[in-house]
Amino acid sequence: MSMRKLIVVGFLAAAFVGSLFQTAFTFEYSHTKTVQDFNPNWNKTLYLDPECKFDPNWKEKQDAVFRRTGVKEGEIYNSSNADKIKEFLPSSVYNWIKKDEWQIKIGALKYDLGPDWGHMEKWSKNNSGKYIVGENSEIIEVATGKFPKQMDGITFPIEEIDFSNKEDAPIKLLHNKNSFLWGGGNAKAQFVMEWVGVNGYERHVKGEVTLFHFLQDHNHVPNPNNFKTVTTTVFLEPYDIKGTAQLSWKFLDGQPDRSFAYIPVIRRVKRVSAANRSDPNIGADFCLDDGFAFDGYIGSMKWKLIGEQDYLCPMMKDVTERLIYYKKFPDGSFRGVHDAEPLKAGYNDPDWKGAPWAILNAVWVPRSAWVIEFYPKDRYYNYGKQILYIDKRGRQPVFKIVYNRAGQYWKTVFVMYNCIVGRNKLIGSVSTMYMAVDDKKHHATMMISDGKYRGVNFTMMSFMNWVKPAMFTTSYMTQMSR
Repeated sequence: MSMRKLIVVGFLAAAFVGSLFQTAFTFEYSHTKTVQDFNPNWNKTLYLDPECKFDPNWKEKQDAVFRRTGVKEGEIYNSSNADKIKEFLPSSVYNWIKKDEWQIKIGALKYDLGPDWGHMEKWSKNNSGKYIVGENSEIIEVATGKFPKQMDGITFPIEEIDFSNKEDAPIKLLHNKNSFLWGGGNAKAQFVMEWVGVNGYERHVKGEVTLFHFLQDHNHVPNPNNFKTVTTTVFLEPYDIKGTAQLSWKFLDGQPDRSFAYIPVIRRVKRVSAANRSDPNIGADFCLDDGFAFDGYIGSMKWKLIGEQDYLCPMMKDVTERLIYYKKFPDGSFRGVHDAEPLKAGYNDPDWKGAPWAILNAVWVPRSAWVIEFYPKDRYYNYGKQILYIDKRGRQPVFKIVYNRAGQYWKTVFVMYNCIVGRNKLIGSVSTMYMAVDDKKHHATMMISDGKYRGVNFTMMSFMNWVKPAMFTTSYMTQMSR
């Protein structure tokens, strides 16, 4: 694999793993729990909030979405009945079902999947009127008229967003997305990135990503370079790329990202251009901006809020029934192995006749989303129109539909989420897998970082006291990769 390809994989891995930690909290417990664990008298009609941190009306809201969509838990939709759910799916996903490439089983959550309700209410009050959007779509602190160097919680309270302003509202929703994404202090996680074609599995890479966020829990850390997030990616296999590393810096003031690569064969660090973030040039179906469904510079796009919509949200079946707890370890880190059901792709089942990349053990839960349309300002950007579904409760993107510059549908990116309990028993959602399906090439790429997959029992760590900003330099990267 060429250096150019490795660097793009590294960017994608960093973006993906960064999305695993979406609220500002530390992990304190150790194992996966189901709703039953919190109450011995639990039954299928009783849904409890184990930590008194959920939206108190979450169950009523879920029931209302079920009524509006007309679906029922346990129903299966395929080409014979897909028309009944057409309006609740992106058109591309509907077409997958009509072609019998995918089938959908309806699921229901047994808890309120999303960021801690009380946490959001607290920061909605604390940040009321504190920030505005600048000329380049950046965040400006009202008190100083400059970009903020310290931030906590949700940036723009939902109740203060003017949704009649179709251009301004999406920008604030995207900044809110990032306020959750970058709230986790530091993090370390493993990943597998897998290529799947019409004949099934093609190849994969394994690696490890470490991140350090300078906002929220790290507001106090000296930051003379105005970093927002710094990231290292190290590849572990296959053997011919082992030790290859990538370093990236994101900045608070909106200046372009900087990226570097270390290649063991030449034992050198090289500066890498991250300018063309829309170029899927690695044989994978993601581009750099596909991280988190959208990980691009907000100011590089023209945004428009289309509206609100009920939709079907994919997630693993066991996610609908359990919360995950983490434990503090002697070295000060917080970690845990997600005792999750392994992902099962279509090519794993010899009897499956649909798309080899179809996820067979997912369920689709009725939810509500904001639907946003956006276009690149740069005429050389490979994508044309894009449509983003941001889950209203989770505050994170689930689907992105991509069109080419000629206006033709190209591909679909989607993300699946999990739910964890952390410091002060805060509830947060985390992404565990995402996929890009290129319907022109009839090919897909997956990134997985949860459960057990290809011999990896994924472990995620956060708030490691031994991870310091000095570890995210070119000289340290060279030492680390030897």
